[in-house]
Amino acid sequence: MLLPALNAARDKARSAQCLSNQKQIGYGLIGYTGNYNDYFPLYDTPDGDKWSDVLVTQTKDLKLSVMICPSAKPNQYNTRFRTGETLFHGSVWYTYIEYGYNLGYIGSSYYRGVSNYAIRHAPSAKMTQIRTPSRTLLTADSAVSIGSATGYYVLYPIKGNNGQLTVRHNRKINVLWTDGHCSAEDVRNPLEPYTGTIFDKTIENIWDLE
Repeated sequence: MLLPALNAARDKARSAQCLSNQKQIGYGLIGYTGNYNDYFPLYDTPDGDKWSDVLVTQTKDLKLSVMICPSAKPNQYNTRFRTGETLFHGSVWYTYIEYGYNLGYIGSSYYRGVSNYAIRHAPSAKMTQIRTPSRTLLTADSAVSIGSATGYYVLYPIKGNNGQLTVRHNRKINVLWTDGHCSAEDVRNPLEPYTGTIFDKTIENIWDLE
């Protein structure tokens, strides 16, 4: 009986650390809007730098290690990140962090019908455009594909693209909301996080600004 209880306690502690990581990312993203006329960063800059690269580079005391979920299985990317190693600006490795950014509505205008394809679907969203920040997803646990051990820097609101929701915390996905608070959201079937859950656009569209 002791071992299951110990494992449950460890899982809970890792989930709490994951939420703390995303909260720190939230401080960085909200701070960014204060420095850039209320705009969130683009998911990629025109030079191709990832939002995670921009945020770590520009935010004092934000360490690369907060981009890695403590519950994620070890892989070639997160093992390196956890050492505290400093990546050079522009490194492709910033692609494989473990918290995906709301690409289509916050990090670009891809789903808002006003995007400039030549400039990474600019513009990104402004904080003042977001009607309900406490119910608009900013980042969440992510992977290249559902169930993959490799993280990914953006999230799509539908199943199928690179950049998918992933369940790492006992049938829960940890979420950073645009107002800066974090929560753990239930997912009954880890293989179907977009169906019958809070992430299902047909139930409640937490991805859009409206």
